[in-house]
Amino acid sequence: MSADVAQARRFWYKSSVVPGQPAYRRRHHGNREAAVKERRQFIYSAGLWVNPLKAEGGRIRKRDISAKFLKRNPAVTHRLVPWLSKEFSVLVEAEHASFMVQLVLSIVDKIDIESEEFGAHLEPFLHSRTQHFLHEFRSFAKSPYDMIAYDERATYGPETGADNQEQSGKDALCR
Repeated sequence: MSADVAQARRFWYKSSVVPGQPAYRRRHHGNREAAVKERRQFIYSAGLWVNPLKAEGGRIRKRDISAKFLKRNPAVTHRLVPWLSKEFSVLVEAEHASFMVQLVLSIVDKIDIESEEFGAHLEPFLHSRTQHFLHEFRSFAKSPYDMIAYDERATYGPETGADNQEQSGKDALCR
């Protein structure tokens, strides 16, 4: 086995296969970042929402994501940065992604993530994708996993809850 093939296999995660998009591994040959970005674009465009995470042995431990807790624990907030960067690289134009990360970081320890007010701060930028993003964000923020472990465990399907709002036209920031 060549070194290139061995390197590529290192980045093959079962989560890189999404229904309707089975060719990620072959198409990206180990370029995990490009594969993840393409996968996230597909998830948003196909209207797939993350299902509740399930632990193999029963209940899954959930993190506290209240603004009060995040203010007292900046390391927990720092854990969100790579995930936010990944999501915003898909949801907004490249030149706006770092602004969006900073916007979220500036309010996450002041306004509860699960509040309507939090979503109201993002809606002018994410428009029709705000509720979808919030659902994904809350799921990751509550999970006990880092980004890679989360991606390995997350499963997706059609939206089934009240979080979804009909997606309508695009805007200047949204892709």
